[in-house]
Amino acid sequence: MVDRITSGASRLAAPLGLTVTSTTDSSVSLSWNEVSGAAGYNVYRSGAKANASPVDRTTFTDSALSSGTEYHYTVRATTSAGAEGPASSEVSAKTTGQPPVVPPPTNLTVRVVTNTTIGLSWNAAAGVAGYDVYRLSGAEPPIKVNSNLITGTDYTVASLTSGTRYTLSVRSEDRTGASSVDSNRVTATTSSTAACFTASNFAHVQAGRAHDSRGYALANGSNEKMGLDNIFLITTLKQSGANFYVIDQLTCP
Repeated sequence: MVDRITSGASRLAAPLGLTVTSTTDSSVSLSWNEVSGAAGYNVYRSGAKANASPVDRTTFTDSALSSGTEYHYTVRATTSAGAEGPASSEVSAKTTGQPPVVPPPTNLTVRVVTNTTIGLSWNAAAGVAGYDVYRLSGAEPPIKVNSNLITGTDYTVASLTSGTRYTLSVRSEDRTGASSVDSNRVTATTSSTAACFTASNFAHVQAGRAHDSRGYALANGSNEKMGLDNIFLITTLKQSGANFYVIDQLTCP
């Protein structure tokens, strides 16, 4: 049966003549040439299927779109069993009107500061795909510090210089890649010295500075072995980054 479906899909040609026939602020209308032997068609918008059930004609209107936004479409013919043929050539269309305004995040706050990190949190913006954190410096262009889009509402800026003042902001990004204006700005100064903690190995693990591995305590981040995870062994840990600790019996007070 699988072989029959597969062979049926291979006999279907790619639809030709895919054309944008009209656009509005919230819709794109398409048409294409009929494919011999096709039971229906699936329309793909930027790689995701736009129709809920197979289209039984050679026209389709994609609605509930954002204004002033570019979309990309292909069409595939289908058999009665639902197997698809190859994709048509891609066409692009841009809805009319102004692009939607992307709402910025609000209430940007500094949560925690170490000698090399600044932890941030903010309130979510409705309907966005994620967030970008920017470091601001006078008249210089803002520098985005995250490599991947942040999908939560907190972020730790790392690899900073100790004893240095930083100004930060956050922008929302929608699913088309458009960005909002900046959130409120916050300023924080990294610590001049590293934070040191002297406690039993058991207490370090309970406080989240270390973790247990087969009865041994290992410092978070560096994974340095501290000895048995119990209340009798005392270790001094120095925090040198976000959730990164090293054993330091010499430079810590």
